[in-house]
Amino acid sequence: MSKDKKENEKVKEIPVKDPKDWEQECEELREKCRDTEEKYLRLAADFENYKKRQRKFMDDMINSMRDSILGSFLDIKDDFERALDAAEKQKDYDSLHQGVEMIYKHLNDFLCKEGVVEMECKGKPFDPCYHEAVSVLECDPENENDVIEVVRKGYQCQDRLVRPARVVVGKAKEEQKNENSEGE
Repeated sequence: MSKDKKENEKVKEIPVKDPKDWEQECEELREKCRDTEEKYLRLAADFENYKKRQRKFMDDMINSMRDSILGSFLDIKDDFERALDAAEKQKDYDSLHQGVEMIYKHLNDFLCKEGVVEMECKGKPFDPCYHEAVSVLECDPENENDVIEVVRKGYQCQDRLVRPARVVVGKAKEEQKNENSEGE
């Protein structure tokens, strides 16, 4: 048999459907399409509701954390008020000083509990990631680019920078630089 005859026989083997069967099959496909669309819309609505719940959960968590931190600061504020009242009544500098020291300790304890750590800067090399240079001071060549003085302390919390330290950075004296370069 020739190749063309084989192909013609295959074409003849395909059964021809009745138009009613086509209509029924189309209706079944339409129904599947409606079901799929309905499932998609339900899933999209569920996802939107999930996003709203997550947003509310995060907002509630942030508010709770903020309230906790503010509560601790309100305790410290109360301590200041008591110290000021005591100082006003007693007119005693020593008791005021003692009260302020207690408040300072209370604040430090709170910050330590939250993981806030003061950065040690003086005598260390200047690092622009952790230090903010506010001034330059002439110094010995071995202290060049070191932190000479801390103007405002810097703090870290769990290895993250909370506030950079404001520092004075050492710069070698010009005559000492010239002497060193001439001696070489």
